[in-house]
Amino acid sequence: MQTAGQKKSTRLIWFVPIVFIVCGALANIVGDMVFICMIYGPHAYFDDGLRIAKHKPYTFSTGTVLSTNLDFLGWFIDAILWLGFVVLCTYGPKIISAKSRQFMLRRA
Repeated sequence: MQTAGQKKSTRLIWFVPIVFIVCGALANIVGDMVFICMIYGPHAYFDDGLRIAKHKPYTFSTGTVLSTNLDFLGWFIDAILWLGFVVLCTYGPKIISAKSRQFMLRRA
């Protein structure tokens, strides 16, 4: 027979792969933006429209290929952002719930 803690963990286990996939997609988009802004400046991304082509990794929308020295930096930015988004999506709701509960108890 399952205890209450085991039931809670099995109910939330479906949530983990979804969070990983959504955070991975979001980290890829934001990571590309951050990478271009770090290397070429924000004007290149926002004003000039420089993007990384999704169908050709390490190729910009202008057709130029990214140097192999910078490959690791792009991957590292994506990995750090993915990890940050996973932590934020996992613990963010808990923190917001606890803070709002404290706020409501103080007001009561």
